[in-house]
Amino acid sequence: MRIEDYDILDANKDWFTEYARAVLQERALPEARDGLLVAQRQLLSTFNHALKMTNKSPYKKSAAVVGSALAYAYTHGDASLYGVLCNLSLPFSMRYPLIEGKGSLGTQENPDMRSADRYTEARPSKIADTMFDGINRDAVPMIQTYTNEDVEPVVLPSIFPNALCNGHSGIGVSMASSTYPHNLIEVAKAIKLYFEKGEDLTLDEIMTVLPGPDFPMGGTVINAKDVRAAFETGHSKVSLKVRGDYTIDGNKIIFTSIPYGAFRSKIRSQISSKIDLISAYICDFEDASNVGKTKIIFTVNRGVDPKMALAVLFKETDLQTTVSYNMNFIYKGVPKLCSIKDLLRIYAAHQREVITRVTTFDRNKLVARIHILDGLLIISSNIDKAISLIKNSADKASASTALQKAFGLDEKQAEAVLNMQLSSLTRLSQSKLQNEKEIKLLQVAECDRILHESAYRDKKILEKLDSIVLQFGDARRTKLVNEEQVDVKPQETPVIKEYIHIDRFDGISKSPQKMRSSGITYEVMSDGTLWVFCDNNKCYKLKVSKIKKDSVSLYQLCKIPSEARVLRVAPAKDDCVVLSVTAQGYVKKTLGKEFNSGTAAAICKLHEGDLLTTVSLADEVDVAAANGKRATVGKDVKTSGRMTYGTKISLKTA
Repeated sequence: MRIEDYDILDANKDWFTEYARAVLQERALPEARDGLLVAQRQLLSTFNHALKMTNKSPYKKSAAVVGSALAYAYTHGDASLYGVLCNLSLPFSMRYPLIEGKGSLGTQENPDMRSADRYTEARPSKIADTMFDGINRDAVPMIQTYTNEDVEPVVLPSIFPNALCNGHSGIGVSMASSTYPHNLIEVAKAIKLYFEKGEDLTLDEIMTVLPGPDFPMGGTVINAKDVRAAFETGHSKVSLKVRGDYTIDGNKIIFTSIPYGAFRSKIRSQISSKIDLISAYICDFEDASNVGKTKIIFTVNRGVDPKMALAVLFKETDLQTTVSYNMNFIYKGVPKLCSIKDLLRIYAAHQREVITRVTTFDRNKLVARIHILDGLLIISSNIDKAISLIKNSADKASASTALQKAFGLDEKQAEAVLNMQLSSLTRLSQSKLQNEKEIKLLQVAECDRILHESAYRDKKILEKLDSIVLQFGDARRTKLVNEEQVDVKPQETPVIKEYIHIDRFDGISKSPQKMRSSGITYEVMSDGTLWVFCDNNKCYKLKVSKIKKDSVSLYQLCKIPSEARVLRVAPAKDDCVVLSVTAQGYVKKTLGKEFNSGTAAAICKLHEGDLLTTVSLADEVDVAAANGKRATVGKDVKTSGRMTYGTKISLKTA
């Protein structure tokens, strides 16, 4: 055993660097060439390689697919991989889904609303099938899987420009990635421009055909001019504001979509939490959505401008959100912040490499077949002699040697002859063999042209891209506009008179009119605050807006300890005087404005063992004296700071 000295700081640096590298490369950032995370690529490869499934295959249980991926290449848990499967199938998350699912794999209602993997089924989408074109013809490098029993692709051939067409969001160590979906037709036009102009292509020319993101469920980007900076550098200087689609019909606002990445359950929660503000503009709200379709209806209060109501909804809820480009990708093992032109360049370089590898593979097979055909042509003209030599040979090896010597064949040509059945050998036709050879020679010439003529090679790539566009291209769904960014300040919530009721069980509620109650009633303004004085020497502040129509425990609303006792509840007034009396006979007056700090301010300073017994907003107060009678205190006490002891008085006589 060898022992070496090693600095623990250096060791931690090395370990953390290795951890960060693994997180970024294998989990957080997608590969720029195919736009996939490692987990996504391994899942799709499981369909293609391990399960031999295409879009024409029957659906398979998601649990079986996940299990196969775990056995094949994926090294993490089944729950995380099932989440990957679900996300790749969601039409509101993926502009062009890579998996077709059956069952509840997720909805815009709630991100966690999905069935267990044993209840759902999946298969690759048609687009996913195109991403594997050439995979079995050496299109991309392959590496050993973690079991060392199989191989998996380092990257997919992916003629479909997935990195540009489908968005991704991920957080790694010291680096995050956020890319957004784009329209396939527009992306293809930008790719063609790059193939045509190369590095001379300008950003302005790109944006004439690829103006910005195209989200799956539509919506509107209201500051489209800020897309340019994101495309130029890969990082947004100003976040893009995205709104859901809506129409205004009289006093109703009807939303037919919500922004990319938003969920209806959260929007409802936001409305509930801001109900006091929103109710000044909206009198009714209905969510009539169902699976795959959004319909949220707001009824505007009479006399309120719907545009003002929209301004409040956009400000307070996810009916308007912001998205920011941060196009960090892995490119050949290294993190890279990519501009839109970088992604076009990477796509072009990858497809040129793929077609070169595939064509080289095809050419080698063709040349090998032509070599065999040459041998068969020689044999076909001397078939009787060849058969006689084979019959008179002791074994296959001697037959091969005899054929090589007699006809000038090499070992591979002789082996091809010997591997043929006798019936096939006797039916060899020189004309058919010659025709096949001529076809193969033409195919070799085609391969040579692809390999040696760059313009012709690019033409072949674009022809394949055109076929993808023809199959899957569709119209833009997201509108790109430049609205004047006016800071619309919603009108203030009207201040009205309200009544606060506190019952004998310390339940508190409010109503617009005074009600008969066995407890205490205060008249307050809706924007006011209540003071709640307790014998634990705390003054709790409670906003009137937080009080509901239904009775709620005062202790619960103010978070008052259960062992404390409420001494006084009163509307807060800065110009009033708070009079407090303790068990040891200390009396103090404090100006109301001193209780404005914090949510629970100390009322006074107490001596050890002393206890607050009385609080009043009057100039003087009657308290119990030692002889059982009442004593009036406070009249001659001067005001002092909140954190003072006050004036000592005697309560022994009345």
